[in-house]
Amino acid sequence: MRVLLVSYAFAPSIGGVETASLILAAELRRRGHEVAVATATQAASPPAFDYPVHYQPSPWRLMALHRWADVVLHNGFSLRFAWPLPLVRRPWVVVHASDFRPGFLRRLIARAARHISVSSDVALTVPLPSTVVPNAYRTDVFSKRNDGARRYRFGFVGRLVSDKGAAHLLEALARLTGAGEFARCTIVGAGPEEERLREQARTLGLEERVDFLGVRRETELAAVLNEIDCLVVPSIWNEPFGIVALEGIACGCVVIGSQGGGLKDAIGPCGLTYPNGDVAALAAAMQRILSEPGLTAELRRHAGAHLARHTPRAVVDAYLAVMARALGDRRVHGKPALG
Repeated sequence: MRVLLVSYAFAPSIGGVETASLILAAELRRRGHEVAVATATQAASPPAFDYPVHYQPSPWRLMALHRWADVVLHNGFSLRFAWPLPLVRRPWVVVHASDFRPGFLRRLIARAARHISVSSDVALTVPLPSTVVPNAYRTDVFSKRNDGARRYRFGFVGRLVSDKGAAHLLEALARLTGAGEFARCTIVGAGPEEERLREQARTLGLEERVDFLGVRRETELAAVLNEIDCLVVPSIWNEPFGIVALEGIACGCVVIGSQGGGLKDAIGPCGLTYPNGDVAALAAAMQRILSEPGLTAELRRHAGAHLARHTPRAVVDAYLAVMARALGDRRVHGKPALG
């Protein structure tokens, strides 16, 4: 099968959508399908893949890609890339990695697609039937390699922007008592809030306990996660999902995260959740991790079964089932299934 994967953002850009698209493309190729990617991302020196990636394709190229495809898979609903579909009439599947934005035109066009949502919370915003398929994580990169003591009791991985809540983690860290008064923490990532976070750490007297490591990717990130006991995902906004939670769990972390949106689905039974923005509740959850070793062991016990639902194989199995139904829709309406 020839799959055109439309991903508005793609590597070398970094983010949840980019990671999910990389995993989908790699697993589809591993299954023997032909894959081409179209993206709005700019890349002066793009990385090499074993499938073609078309950065900011021209209208003519985009039309040719749709004619080539047997099925079009949008990771994120993009009207900018959907205009060839009424002309070429290919089976279309849309993955919703965030809330569906309202609008008459978007709703009208979306009726032509099959829909996948990355969490049940996202599915509630999609005004059409939607199959919930959670995101996958990269099993070839993220795994547990450290069964001993870990350097950091707590850690944060993500963009250093206000919505991600790293400032709340620092405030909660300063509230810990007992052994928590000496707990070390690492902040992994970069962004416009970095200097403000460094100043906050100094103001709170945490500068000797918090390490800012900058950006880490793939194997370097996996190595850092293997040195973190508890990964904290303190997002203030409602995360649609949260692949970073899966990456942490795979590396042996327990996870504390905000409970709004789909992040709680990513954490599953492998961590604790608290109300978004509630620093006192976050500090209480962190204190529990420090003071209840039996709790940590129990949370880790669930990791294997939870992660099994999020392997590339399991997730792409579900995607292929939806794509097969989209191809079946085309047969029912008297069109050839493969173009």
